Formats: sequence, C-alpha cells, structure tokens
Amino acid sequence: MYLFQAAKQTNGNIIFIADQDDVWEKNKVEIMTNIISTNNKVYLLSSLVSLIDAGGKDIELEGFKTKNIGIGRIQKIPFDFFVGNSSFPGCTMCIRKEIRDFLITYGSLDLNLALGHDWYFSIVASLLGDFYHLNKPLVKRRIHENNISLGRLRKKTVLTTTNEKRNDSFKQIITAHQFILDNNVLKSKLTKQEKNKIEKIILFFKNRLRVTESRNILSGLKLLFSPGQYYQCAKSFSGAFRLLLADIFYAYNINWKLNNNGRI
Repeated sequence: MYLFQAAKQTNGNIIFIADQDDVWEKNKVEIMTNIISTNNKVYLLSSLVSLIDAGGKDIELEGFKTKNIGIGRIQKIPFDFFVGNSSFPGCTMCIRKEIRDFLITYGSLDLNLALGHDWYFSIVASLLGDFYHLNKPLVKRRIHENNISLGRLRKKTVLTTTNEKRNDSFKQIITAHQFILDNNVLKSKLTKQEKNKIEKIILFFKNRLRVTESRNILSGLKLLFSPGQYYQCAKSFSGAFRLLLADIFYAYNINWKLNNNGRI
C-alpha cells in the first residue's frame, strides 16, 4: 500500500497521516503533539472526526457514527479491541517513529481489500506501547462520490462486491492476524488470553471463507455457534447479526435492493 511506502520515507519523531481531501482543525497538530510528547507510552493517538460535503459544508450522514469511546477527553484503547476489525480511520492518527521503524524492519501487509493501514498501525501501537483516543473532533472528513472508504453508506443492494473479492479480503485478514503470532516482537507482548483470541478469530475467518467457497449448508450452520467472534468484529449485537446475514447472502447469492438509507 502506498501509505506504508510513504511512512517509511518519513524522518520525524511524530508522524501524522493525512488524506488529501480532508480538512484539519487549525490546532490539530499542536493538541495531538502535546499529548503524544508528554507520554512515552502513547505510540498512536487518534481523534474524532466530523463530516463535510464536497464544498466543505458540515453535514450529518445517517448510518455513520464517529468513534466516541468512554468518558473523558482521552482514553486508552486495549489491544483486544482491534482483533478482527479496524475501528479507527487512519486520517485521525498520528504515530511515533517506533511504529515506522517496526514497519521498516518487519515490512507491511497487503490489506487493501480488508483491514487497511489503520489496522496495522493500531495493532502494532497497542502491542509495542499504547493506543490512545482523543474524544475531540480534529479532522473534517470529506464525503463525496470518489470517497471509497465510505462507499458502504451509498450501497444500493445487499451484495456490494463479488464473492471472489470478499474471499480475498478474508484471506488477507487471516494472514494479518497470523502475522501477529509469527512475529517474534509482537507475539512476545501477547498475554495467553490475547493469543487465544487471535487464534479464535483466525479460525472464525477460515470458517467464513469455507462457507462462501463451498456453499455447504452444514458449514453455514456452524457460523451460528460463533456469536462472540461476530460481536468482536462488529462491536454491536445489531452489527454482528448483519455480518451473519451477509455471510448467508454471499454464500447463497441472495441479493436484495436497499432503500436510500441503505436498508432492506
């Protein structure tokens, strides 16, 4: 991914990730630099986002919620939160040089169909140091037709991609989590419980992959016994149910049109 290559070329102690069409609040760099500079354990800091349209006007978009976790201005997000999902957009992040150094030493992963660079930085930061989230919007995220990261909010049918691409994304997720278990530096930071959670997520995605590849009804029924993993990936009961439905729809090629709000 191009962002990994760009990160390798940086030479500062604190590196900010920027999307070319977003707008930063004027005090974003000052606020985030002060926080990350005064706590050596903060390896990654993210912020809230607000939304703007193509012309820069503030908007609200149904179906999109910014992350607002916990009470207070800043909160540590534990490693467990990132297993199986990428929850914080990269455009809100700044990272320490140690994350870049790890990237240079151990290389990046192909995550363009799945978790993205956001997940890689989040996982590495939460194991080498700490991931912190600032409960303050410092980025205006632009929403327009070319913004593929929010394309899910404009989808017209239940199925938004091909089974082949979806299966490839599952394979990327499996490889990414196996990377944690195989990397000597990262695995040395894992507790027994964290290692077990990663192993379960890997098995979960292998099962989901098996269902969409085989379209076997019995394999599909096995997914009903993975509520914990669905919740881990979706972070809500409603989201977990939607993931399960998506697996069934994709496996058996069930497609429905959605209304303007992205609902059946």
